[in-house]
Amino acid sequence: MSNQKYFLLLLWIPFVPVIFYKDNVIRFIKEKSTTMNPWQKTDVWQSTTYLKVTKAKPTSNSMNKILLQRSFHTTPTLKPTIPVPSEKYHFSKGPTSSYYKELPPSDQIGKNLSLDITVISAYFRLPSFPKGMKTNMRNPEHYLNWMKSFAWIVNPLIIYTDDKEIFNIITKLLANTNRTSSKVILIRREDLWSFKQIDEISKIFKQNNYPVHYPNTAIPAYNCLTHAKFELIKLSIENNTFHTKYFIWVDIGYFRYSVTRDFGMSIPTNFDERRVGLTSVGDLKQNVTLQNAITHNMNYVAGGCFLGRFDVLLTFCNEYLEFVRDAIKQKWVGVEQQMLYAMYSRAKKPKTSLQLCYPGWFCMGKLAVNAWEIKQNKH
Repeated sequence: MSNQKYFLLLLWIPFVPVIFYKDNVIRFIKEKSTTMNPWQKTDVWQSTTYLKVTKAKPTSNSMNKILLQRSFHTTPTLKPTIPVPSEKYHFSKGPTSSYYKELPPSDQIGKNLSLDITVISAYFRLPSFPKGMKTNMRNPEHYLNWMKSFAWIVNPLIIYTDDKEIFNIITKLLANTNRTSSKVILIRREDLWSFKQIDEISKIFKQNNYPVHYPNTAIPAYNCLTHAKFELIKLSIENNTFHTKYFIWVDIGYFRYSVTRDFGMSIPTNFDERRVGLTSVGDLKQNVTLQNAITHNMNYVAGGCFLGRFDVLLTFCNEYLEFVRDAIKQKWVGVEQQMLYAMYSRAKKPKTSLQLCYPGWFCMGKLAVNAWEIKQNKH
């Protein structure tokens, strides 16, 4: 080992810095990042990050640690910009149910709770899988990179994972921020009702002529995790660790651009808290069967982010899980987006009313972050 030479060379070619170890390329890092808001696409690169090279040949674990530390050891080349709320993002209200009319107004419920929002997310380790098309592969490294943004969220935060390594990584990542209102919870997927259905869902997917959409109806574990988020929201509300009145689910891969400053999520202007807030991504046709919603991969709302007052969101989760139970008995099951389509298309409407944000797949998250930015500018 003493005769070996080690060196690090960063080649700032237009698309990727390359790290060399001796004569072999051991790792390519293509990490476009931005100091703008979490969703603003840009080709601006941050300034050079200095990576420590030791005499031990880097392993995948050690390189992951370097990647996770990168956001905390960079010097931005641009000052952060404050997102300006755009008039193109707005809410629409759908029909109301009798349950909606019976719900108490805001000032009559949760009087002892904080007006803050608890952010909930989760990561279940899966092997690499195709998303949409077989050529569009998602792997654990994608999610490891995306989840770094959660370290900058100032809201009370709960992240669940079934993987000990990821648990340690997220815990260390959050420790770098010195935040006290965050909790990482290690769980066993086998303890969740959704994952207990994996054998039954596998059998459903193997039925003759069952529609195949990657990964929705092709990978049983992926299908299970889309239902598990409703269990985890329910669990978080019932425990209410941080005593908040509102909760928002955010997929662990929601913030797909590097963030290098604090940001938060607040209740958007004109949000009707007797509804659940979701992002509209398609028109809802009435009386579409569950079979057709799954066969044609129909989308009405995005499943990556939804917001609600604790009591309303809890009812929504209970209704959803009951709908999935019935669907499995019928031998038809899709991911949460197809299930929600069929759930709100059927003649017997759910008790929970929705408030839809549009356009775009990330509208709900954008509005919540913009609402937080507005509050900061007023102080």
